[in-house]
Amino acid sequence: MAILTDDMKRLIREQRLGFYATVCEDGSPNLSPKGTTYVLDDDHLFFADVRSPQTVANIRRGSLVEVNVVDPLARKGYRFKGPAAIHEPGTSRFAEGVERLRETGSRLADRVRAIVVVEVREARALVSPAYDDGTVTEGEVVRIFRERYANLHREPGTAPPPAAPAPAAPQPRRPMPASRPVAIPPPPTPVASAFSAGDAIRFPDPQRGEQMTHGTFVEVAVGHPIEVPSRVGGVPPRLVESAWVRREDGTTARVIHAWIRPDGDGGPT
Repeated sequence: MAILTDDMKRLIREQRLGFYATVCEDGSPNLSPKGTTYVLDDDHLFFADVRSPQTVANIRRGSLVEVNVVDPLARKGYRFKGPAAIHEPGTSRFAEGVERLRETGSRLADRVRAIVVVEVREARALVSPAYDDGTVTEGEVVRIFRERYANLHREPGTAPPPAAPAPAAPQPRRPMPASRPVAIPPPPTPVASAFSAGDAIRFPDPQRGEQMTHGTFVEVAVGHPIEVPSRVGGVPPRLVESAWVRREDGTTARVIHAWIRPDGDGGPT
């Protein structure tokens, strides 16, 4: 049974560019693009060795080959695996391969040093993950990448081509839950204060066990209340306005605004 399908043959005929992976003597990979990829028959591909010394050397040592041929616009293609054989000048296979290049108008026919035939023992499809969720068609993918390549290769100073109309949005696969109105909180209300920035004050310092400490008023911390736990059973905690203050050593603290006192009003320090 033939391994190469009609669609595989079509893609190779249209693209010609294949990416050939082999293994070097030290075990490292070698990947080489070759624009002379042809279908020989239902089970074989070939490429012309014009300037492929490492790929050919790897094959001579017995490396298997994997070839990837992909449509760069549709983002689809095939991968082919199998052993390969090298046919030198003077062989019938070499003459057949060179003649195929001439028939298709290749300018490289006279530079061919060998014809390398790959026996395809495994062929599998290559498909971009862009298709995975089923929300994009091949035509839409082609449009996206055609526009990208057109912009990459346009002449400097020329305007980009007009964008194609965007495709209609795909229908959701299942109904979306009804959206709920989102409550937007009102902006914080400014808080009146008896103090101005820079005023000398005294405040209960949380670092000193709430001991009244000398400092400087910075500003009211609008929208950032402090939760005060209740000291009476059964009474819930409450939120009170806070303010930023600066200690004498330059550090800052956020304390309950109502507990701040002007400096010099008496009381323990």
